[in-house]
Amino acid sequence: MQPDAATQTRSSLARPLLLIGSAAAAIAGIGWLARPDARAVALPKPVPVAQAYSGHDAAKTLAGIDTDIAALKARIASPQGDMIDHENLSIAYVGRAKLTGDFADLLAAQQALDGGFAKSPSGMGPWLAKAAAAFTAHRIDIAAAALDKVDGFAIPDTFTRAEARAIRADVAMARGNNAEAARLLDEAGKIDAWPGLYFRQALLARLKGDFEGARRFFAQADAANPSPTPLFRADMHLRQGELDFAQGRWDDARAHYADAAKALPGYWRADMRVAQMMALNGKVPEALARFEAIADRYGEPDAMYVAAGLNRDLGNKDRSQMWIDRAGTEWKRRLALLPEAAWGHALEHELAWGEPKRALALAGRNVKNRPDAMATLLLAEAWLANERPDYALALCQRVEAKGWVIADQWTIRAVALDALGRKDEAKAARAKAEAINPRENASNPSLAWFHS
Repeated sequence: MQPDAATQTRSSLARPLLLIGSAAAAIAGIGWLARPDARAVALPKPVPVAQAYSGHDAAKTLAGIDTDIAALKARIASPQGDMIDHENLSIAYVGRAKLTGDFADLLAAQQALDGGFAKSPSGMGPWLAKAAAAFTAHRIDIAAAALDKVDGFAIPDTFTRAEARAIRADVAMARGNNAEAARLLDEAGKIDAWPGLYFRQALLARLKGDFEGARRFFAQADAANPSPTPLFRADMHLRQGELDFAQGRWDDARAHYADAAKALPGYWRADMRVAQMMALNGKVPEALARFEAIADRYGEPDAMYVAAGLNRDLGNKDRSQMWIDRAGTEWKRRLALLPEAAWGHALEHELAWGEPKRALALAGRNVKNRPDAMATLLLAEAWLANERPDYALALCQRVEAKGWVIADQWTIRAVALDALGRKDEAKAARAKAEAINPRENASNPSLAWFHS
């Protein structure tokens, strides 16, 4: 499949698919950091990294986290260093990864825990933190195994009991078991309530197509946080904007994205969304400048892909190819660091600019690791690229049977049905997509590699 054709086939990704792994990983981080008081009670000394999130712009917030990381490393190197310092260092690196998007931070979070286990009695250690860090990196089986250890704790505190069930719900969603996720979240809510719980419940409601229910849970998350940081406020607006965008409510989404950028100036995730809406509003040169700035500063390949597409639209073929090449190099680096976290994104690079067969191989690994809606639909797209629309159709039917209500699966289904010559069914599938999102087919295909 040539790039232009791939762009057209993959135009459904211009709308934010529900990135279960990525979204839940971010939520897991909020769960840890939104409850410093509970965490301090559970451990011998308070968690310093929670205070770092009070910075009023992204640069200050990152600087605060870096200060905490340096202090924790110094303490670990001293005779006073203990397992909890390693645990806190891991939590700090997870928070840093949220602001940098750098897989090296996610890897450092897991490596920090290795030292914690080395300082713990046999069988003991920071298992809950390991589960959270592993899930953040899409290492689903490792997260589940760590949670099994947590379940073996003799007298787990309230925080640990509730958080363990919530992360198990993350694992269940990643494995495509939404009923189990709902049960686990209900159990967690009976033990404790905190913003991360409501964020997860919002995600689950969105999976079912219950947009208003998701909005209510986001409101509960907001109300449950008595002292929200600028980062929390920015993430809240981003999530609500993504809900609006998935329903075609672009004006509402644009307002939420703008509020996210105001809540935490310099936060690249919010800036990406603001730039996305600028491009969709026809302000392509301005949007391109923003995407290129994010790509340069953070090495973010999704921004590189959008920059490539917009440059191509403007006739800048050499610059477009430059961004494609840079994105490919970055995904090779990330695949080497954390393959599980990179498979889904790297296969998109192959779908758009590389080899369909390589995309299919990556899609197979990705869906085996976490057979959720996103991974299943990416596998469907990989089969489309490999000229097997019948397999793609079967995967879309699997998504429907699971109860996932996502406009993109109907758009992908329509492409498969068209390829099979079933034009009337394809038309009906597009109508179902537009019933969920009236703007499902209105996005600029040059934004086809843009993610939340």
